[in-house]
Amino acid sequence: MWRSIGLFLFIWLMVGFFSGTAVLLGPVRWITEHGRSSGWTDGKEKGVVLAVIGLYVLSSALVAWVLTRTASRTETGHVRFGIPTLAFVAAAACLWLWMNPATLGADRGEVNQVNARFTFGPYPDEERMRLLKEDGFTGVITLLHPAVVPFEPKLIAEEKEAAAAVGIEVIEAPMLPWVSENQDSLDKILELARSGQGRYY
Repeated sequence: MWRSIGLFLFIWLMVGFFSGTAVLLGPVRWITEHGRSSGWTDGKEKGVVLAVIGLYVLSSALVAWVLTRTASRTETGHVRFGIPTLAFVAAAACLWLWMNPATLGADRGEVNQVNARFTFGPYPDEERMRLLKEDGFTGVITLLHPAVVPFEPKLIAEEKEAAAAVGIEVIEAPMLPWVSENQDSLDKILELARSGQGRYY
């Protein structure tokens, strides 16, 4: 019994990470883009996204249960060991993608200049930071959150290292969309806006 529970939890974690990546890059992204272009309130967007996330959690648990049941009941060795192995490989591939954002096309993401002082864009590697420095930017505001382990702490460290090499400031304003109000980070960005100085990416 405990062995089956352990196998289920392992497969659910692996399936959950893989399917969670697909949900974030697919439905959640489409919903947020549609909602913002349609003028949804923050509350409506949060409600719809949380509903999608709830559906994803239940669906991933169901898939994991079916896979666990199949692996536990089969007499065939390659199926019994192949299911958890494939789940692990799929999750590991997604983890590698998150830890290397350029592979997700983040280096080619949309850049949106809000005004003369603030520009939004994808994760900046050292090359992009050099271009920002040359273009007169004084700081990079990172929204990555250290609680999103293991990849965002790694990316924050790399961002700081690249910024130090280039000579541009990194300002940490960590955000967790839909699950936090992020008030401290918003206040920090508002203070930068009120200061009337600096140019930020």
